[in-house]
Amino acid sequence: MISGEEFLTNAGNNFAMRMLVRWGGPMKGSYVGPYPTREEAFAALRVSKGRIEDGFTTAEFAKQLGIPPPDERRLIHVRWLFEPDARLRHATLPDRTVVAGNEKYAVIFARTTGEPFAVYQNAAHETWEK
Repeated sequence: MISGEEFLTNAGNNFAMRMLVRWGGPMKGSYVGPYPTREEAFAALRVSKGRIEDGFTTAEFAKQLGIPPPDERRLIHVRWLFEPDARLRHATLPDRTVVAGNEKYAVIFARTTGEPFAVYQNAAHETWEK
């Protein structure tokens, strides 16, 4: 969508997009639940006792997180964030999400579909106890 800050705006396009979303609802497969903040995600990982043993292999990873296996094509977009031998943690948040990651990155997954829908980067890069 066009925000209105551009030199040339497109009011007709913006109107059409707003109406389509209003009439048709969110795009199929999009996450419509609450989003945890960056601080909530990293706080949950910091105190979590849940460990991910085999990295981001679809079936085992989903089983450890207690979510349906995500589509491999979606998971590949977040897998590159972590080193192959990275020590990953996971935590279930009170809303409908699961967070997985380490002290650098947190990936938020929808608990009902298993799909990743947000990635947060921790600017502080603090080192956690392993």
